[in-house]
Amino acid sequence: MPTMTIDKKRIFQLAVFVLVGFNVWVWYPVFVAPAAEDSVYFLDVGQGDSQLVVLSNVKILIDGGRNKRVLNALDSALGQKNNKYIDILLMTHPELDHYGGFIEVLRRYDVGLFISNGQVVDADEFRVLKNELAAKNVPVIELREGDAIRHKDAKFSVFSPDKALLEKGNPNEAGIVMMFENGEARVLFTGDIGFLAENILIAKDYDLNADVLKIGHHGSKNSSGENFIAAVLPAASVIGVGQNSYGHPAPQTLKTLEWAGSKIYRTDKDGTVKIVLYDNFSSENKTPARWLPAMLTGRYKSSTMLTLSLAQLKNGHDLKKAESFAREAVCVDINTASSERLTKIRHIGAKRAQLLIEARPFVSIKELIRVKDIGPLRLADILAEGKACVL
Repeated sequence: MPTMTIDKKRIFQLAVFVLVGFNVWVWYPVFVAPAAEDSVYFLDVGQGDSQLVVLSNVKILIDGGRNKRVLNALDSALGQKNNKYIDILLMTHPELDHYGGFIEVLRRYDVGLFISNGQVVDADEFRVLKNELAAKNVPVIELREGDAIRHKDAKFSVFSPDKALLEKGNPNEAGIVMMFENGEARVLFTGDIGFLAENILIAKDYDLNADVLKIGHHGSKNSSGENFIAAVLPAASVIGVGQNSYGHPAPQTLKTLEWAGSKIYRTDKDGTVKIVLYDNFSSENKTPARWLPAMLTGRYKSSTMLTLSLAQLKNGHDLKKAESFAREAVCVDINTASSERLTKIRHIGAKRAQLLIEARPFVSIKELIRVKDIGPLRLADILAEGKACVL
């Protein structure tokens, strides 16, 4: 049986990973499912987030998307290895596009443990989720900064939220941020955090460097600041996104990742993205994903899965480009930067960069309000991004 521990400032053994109930055979009449390779899946659940970490026979589902689409994604990802048991459901924060799918998962899977940051919302769907957890007798715990989940050599370290972020009441910024480490593999999961939480993580001097980054907030214009990407320097970045009216992913976010030399993958274009942690095979193997027979799981639509090798992603990483980006990403001095470099600041295009140069010198960033077309709202965005500076 898999053994896993949860650190709550100290490590204690978790004994909830025994299959519950005697009806598992009804759902999946294979007594021992074959062990899966250690992989991280970024599931295609439309406009929402869901990631699946598989460590041998241990499965951890981080967020569940908005609805039952996650069921198709799980079937496609796991195939015949799907024994209808998930060890941990982890909700980064209580937004419907992150927890709605958990309701359907709980109705069809046995679950060992439910983890959240402790935030609750007044919503019908959230009440249904709580009722399903109670009906299935799933243990519920809360994790915050400093806590960790361990399984053998693998570890999920919780970097955020801290008490201050939780008290601010912004569910996105207070979402759970975790670094997953297994051997030499490092994957950073960021939920829906934006500039505020990103800058706090940088200020706390966490080691944010990761091979793979789950891009925050579906690639929102209010996340993935240059200073944060410079701290992570991911070989690959994955954006969980579907058809939406929010402009996700934002052009600036995509541009930042490109400048950093990070390979970009998107679930709306690539389908489910599977990253195998240790196997070394031809990278970017895109094949139709398989699904279980309809009599076992329901007849769900087949989907596409892009399979990648972490080793090849790391070998193909342009470190020279990444390191150059990191050196330049510390900040942009609005008094000395060239017109081209000024355009790396949010809301500053070529025309506005020239107006900024003509308005020099500046004593503080707040004086950018003197530049034509930079009003209070744009100034607030620039300040929140933390990219502009006066040296």
